[in-house]
Amino acid sequence: MGVDDLSDFGGGGASCDSKKSFAANVRQYRRAKETQAMAIAELVGVGTKAISDYEVSRTEPAFDMIEKIANALEIPAAALFGIGAGFIPAGPRGKALHRINATLSRLNDAQLTRAASAKCLAADASLRRDQAL
Repeated sequence: MGVDDLSDFGGGGASCDSKKSFAANVRQYRRAKETQAMAIAELVGVGTKAISDYEVSRTEPAFDMIEKIANALEIPAAALFGIGAGFIPAGPRGKALHRINATLSRLNDAQLTRAASAKCLAADASLRRDQAL
């Protein structure tokens, strides 16, 4: 996702990918800080429902609210759009990685631990299989 994808965000016409990425990243960073939506809502001066709506792409925050959320999460605002947070390739691989990231961000801690264990086991098996060839 490039900067051009963000041109309408906060103004009502963002691309679907930008909105989904923003929503998943707000949720992911909030959970990484082990912070409740209510605490972020209080820090930025909105209701808990507003934060929840942002996290599921139901509504789009204005640019000043994006800055407030980023400050509350103690991250750069660009990170909420995946900028500077790592490279995601274009095309089918990038779309698949985006879907995986969005799915993982919705998991609770126990589910995430199980998913990580299962992924590691599958990756180890695949690596051993590839090395045997």
